[in-house]
Amino acid sequence: MIRHIVEFARVAVFVLASALCVVAGVQAATIKIATWNLEHLAERDGAGCRPRVENDYETLRRYARNLQADVIAFQEVESVAAAHRVFDPIVYRIEISERPYMPSDECRNRTGRFLTAQRVGLAVRKHIPYTRLRDFQELGVSGTRWGVQIRVYPRTTPVTLLSIHLKSGCFSEPLNAAALDPNCAILVEQQSILEQWIDRNAARGKRFIVLGDFNRRLNVAGDEFWREIDDSEPNLAADLERVTAGHLATACHPKYPELIDHIVLDRWTDLMARENTLRILRYAEPWERRPSDHCPISIDIVLNDGLHRWRERRHDSAGYPARIHYE
Repeated sequence: MIRHIVEFARVAVFVLASALCVVAGVQAATIKIATWNLEHLAERDGAGCRPRVENDYETLRRYARNLQADVIAFQEVESVAAAHRVFDPIVYRIEISERPYMPSDECRNRTGRFLTAQRVGLAVRKHIPYTRLRDFQELGVSGTRWGVQIRVYPRTTPVTLLSIHLKSGCFSEPLNAAALDPNCAILVEQQSILEQWIDRNAARGKRFIVLGDFNRRLNVAGDEFWREIDDSEPNLAADLERVTAGHLATACHPKYPELIDHIVLDRWTDLMARENTLRILRYAEPWERRPSDHCPISIDIVLNDGLHRWRERRHDSAGYPARIHYE
């Protein structure tokens, strides 16, 4: 009898230990996602509408390190080389829009200086498995910027991240001003295209996050743009959550007294957002020396830990899981 009790105890301990191992193996992983408009980030010193020298790039690198984000949606970046002047190439992979470079316009209020390419993209920490999806070219209405999208943890808890930079100049005007304001006309068209993207993903049950420079004060009460995309159609997944809701003032730059950068989640992804983790990383420098006219905004998301089940066999030279390039 005692021998049977001892044997039963041994089996129970083994089962419990196995269960604990399983739980430990599938524990939740938290990743920090962020959006950051880097204001005319050029790859060469002295180039573009915000000419910088090495000390300026070092300041941006310091803020990037302090941000400690796993995925950063960025805007107004010339190239992969420019992005890597801020995001350490040992730490981050860069996915950037393939939008062709158009002949540059002269910089506003800077005679004799010309725009460098303004592209959208994402910096992804190398331990994060992801799939690069095709560029969201449809957002490029009248030659405006394309969106860039990836799917993180594609084998386990797939969430699509869409980095965007919408048309400037229609920050809070009524959308019916489109008949008189060409900026609003383009933004209205982009709003419709973005809403179709949201509805399509919601209908398919896909989790998604839209983040970037909306160039729109979505937090103003009754904003029409927000009301149009947050309509709970075709299902509750399209009942969106704006993690920046309730934050009107940026205290970032006098040019943008109210937030135009946002992180928007579908209903189910919102359930994975950790409460009280929204951060606006403000600069210590005086206005005229701020490293960008936008501040980084971040939030923590809890995902299932997909690293141990990542089946992709290809690896890069550093031994990290190789991301699939396009879908």
